Amino acid sequence: MTAPATVVNVLIVGAGPAGAAAAVTAARAGLSVLVADHVAPPRVGDAVVSGIAMQRLTELGADVAGIRPADSVELCFPGRSRQVTGIGAAVADHGAMRAALADAAIAAGAKLAIGRVTLLPTADKENNAVNAVLNGVPIRAAHVVVATGAAGTSMPTHATGITCAQRFANIDIANRIVLAPLQPAAEPGAQPAMLAVLPGTNGTATVWLTRRGTTSSAAPITDPSRLLQDALAMMSDHDRRFAAAVPIGSAVQATVHSGFSQDLLETSEAFLVGDAAGLANPFTGEGIGTALLSGMLAGRAIAAHTADAARAQYARRLAGEYVGYFETARHATRRYHLVWRTLDAAAASDHTIFAKARRAILLPEEIPGLAGDRVPITSADRVVTGPFLVACDEVGVASLRAQWPFLARLLLSGTGPTRHRIRPALLFLAGLLAEDRPPAITRATPAAAVELATFGALAFLGTESAQPQTRSIDWAGSTLVMAGDFLMSRASSLIAESTPEASWALADWLAELAASRAARLSERPSRAIDLQASLMEFPARLGALLNGGSADTVKTLRTVGGLLGEAFTHAEDVLALTGRRTRLDMTLRASLTYRSSAIPDLTGSHPDEATRLSADPTFAASALAASEHACNNALSRVHTAIADIPGSLARRILTAYATAIAPDTVELCGTPMS
Repeated sequence: MTAPATVVNVLIVGAGPAGAAAAVTAARAGLSVLVADHVAPPRVGDAVVSGIAMQRLTELGADVAGIRPADSVELCFPGRSRQVTGIGAAVADHGAMRAALADAAIAAGAKLAIGRVTLLPTADKENNAVNAVLNGVPIRAAHVVVATGAAGTSMPTHATGITCAQRFANIDIANRIVLAPLQPAAEPGAQPAMLAVLPGTNGTATVWLTRRGTTSSAAPITDPSRLLQDALAMMSDHDRRFAAAVPIGSAVQATVHSGFSQDLLETSEAFLVGDAAGLANPFTGEGIGTALLSGMLAGRAIAAHTADAARAQYARRLAGEYVGYFETARHATRRYHLVWRTLDAAAASDHTIFAKARRAILLPEEIPGLAGDRVPITSADRVVTGPFLVACDEVGVASLRAQWPFLARLLLSGTGPTRHRIRPALLFLAGLLAEDRPPAITRATPAAAVELATFGALAFLGTESAQPQTRSIDWAGSTLVMAGDFLMSRASSLIAESTPEASWALADWLAELAASRAARLSERPSRAIDLQASLMEFPARLGALLNGGSADTVKTLRTVGGLLGEAFTHAEDVLALTGRRTRLDMTLRASLTYRSSAIPDLTGSHPDEATRLSADPTFAASALAASEHACNNALSRVHTAIADIPGSLARRILTAYATAIAPDTVELCGTPMS
């Protein structure tokens, strides 16, 4: 006699972070959830938990014991290193995290079962209802979630890799995470490899080594402990902190997949989450944050839709979160010698493009956008602003991802409300709405073009690097020039194709930016505020022009945009002077070096006096007071000018924009958002 089938809404195969996140989310929505897993998790030591992953653990109700904040990430190259602070990440024992997530799933109402699950192909299902067999018992589920990790799925061969981990003693790296992209071997086809060292307690650390490659080059490692020790020995040649490392316990190894694609999810009969969906970090192998997000998105889609519609929505939402991320990994795999040399050369650079690239590509789940903080657009107004920004992102990303996927990653400003950040497209939309005429959605194309041009202008920010005296290549400088040229050319093409009447305006603006840059590099540089003033006034002005705005309205928007740029420049100085992360990710020394700081203009000092700011507290205090006053003054004038704009929604957008620009140490003056 055939055993009666167990009937549930959701069957989840795999009880790791992705499976547990899906279970919590679906169970909270009132669905019956069964989580089955037969594999005891290996004792892998510690794992990285990104700042975003920490938020997701809290949302899921997972109380992870012993979690330890990490002060910074240290990127190590032979003979040099780079500290990246303000990452909001932590280190947690992997086993403790799994246990906390399992407890959260049970608390939400999910049931956990131990045993082997056999998923049935469609042709073998009884009335298309029996999805699997668990310990000989048939399972009928409306939705199946596969969270078995990389080993349980068949993925594209170009995305296959391996990772191994082990604890070591005698490694004291304080509370920082160390990431070291390993120098490639001499042969042209060398594959990317990343060493990650996570701080433990009492001088211990967990060491992870991740190596990408094809299926043939990613065969199981016969001696993972020896591989890890050899990597640490190579590190100790230029960093003595790793010279006395001693292994503790045994090493573990696993297959890693970072071959995520939207097509992969849409063609699967089940929901693939976590590593089963190819969501491991393409450079470090880390996948906690992506696993949690994929599980949560799958659970939400299941709760809201039937099977086919739920999978389609899940695939779209997840693809939107990781634009350019995995494409960048595939490009890096094919060109690792070039990528490594560029990363190595840029390690010493404080340029905003490289600073953002380090966060967006190497660090877990950073989505920096062009510049910083979220603009507090109300839910009611996001009905208008949201679709426009989505369309703008789609145009911009489509223009970049095939040839420069890492630029697409940098351009992306997140999804949902996180799209509403300090960005040119919002100013462009305010210009379109300045006289209360609804804009056509096709205007998202010129808005995207302006964002690409702005990004290109930032690539050319600052002074040229000194020309090398030898025949060696300036990899960092060359990358910036190529990226800037590509962005400018794509912006010009988009305008010419979609809005030819704006071509002259764009050309004139680009000429103004070039003149401003030349003036900043001269012996008597122009005011630092001129650059950001130009970057913010043009989008608003062009939006008004394209939607038939009057001469007075265009003039007002030019004033508003210029003042917003002025306030932004002073706000960046305030953040840098108070030791906080700036929206352009530039240090105080870098902003002075690249002539983007207004401190010399306010204090009458020389741009090279960064040392004085750190050594002279009185001078630093006066510079801070002057910057705060100048920022507040510009914002006060912004609100006065905004009041002259006819469109009420445009006024609210611009007022919210000013609110986002102001640091918390600056008292915002002006009219309410109405």
